[in-house]
Amino acid sequence: MLLDDLLSQERAKLIQLQPFAYTALFPIAGFVAGAVLAINVPINNDSDFVWRYTTLTAMSAAGVPVVVPDYTVQFFDTGSGRNFQDQPRHVLNCMGTAQLPYILPEPLRIAAASILIVTMTNIGGPAALAYVELSGMKVFNLSGYAR
Repeated sequence: MLLDDLLSQERAKLIQLQPFAYTALFPIAGFVAGAVLAINVPINNDSDFVWRYTTLTAMSAAGVPVVVPDYTVQFFDTGSGRNFQDQPRHVLNCMGTAQLPYILPEPLRIAAASILIVTMTNIGGPAALAYVELSGMKVFNLSGYAR
């Protein structure tokens, strides 16, 4: 498994793991009912990213949480050229909240300098400011580093 391999490499001092999160922000002005927005999330070129958890926070124009967001989402990794599902999924099936994040069945390693494209469709919910957070860890290669 990926996490076992990463922890083994960290114990051997080949890599360093650092908690990290990337966020895709869907602006309230453009995320109205029927809107389809694609947000680019550039992965830093200093390290690969291991994506483990996903959360969604949506706030209406009045700053009130959207408790049951009616959105679909699709993820595409430009580094590998892969979609992460065959069609857009409803966010209730693949995103959690800050209190209870969605845990990916298996963490995904995203190559440094890739771009994750998060495409979300508001299929009938109120206009909202939506944050999609991809949480996990950066993987810094230490094999060429000597102290």
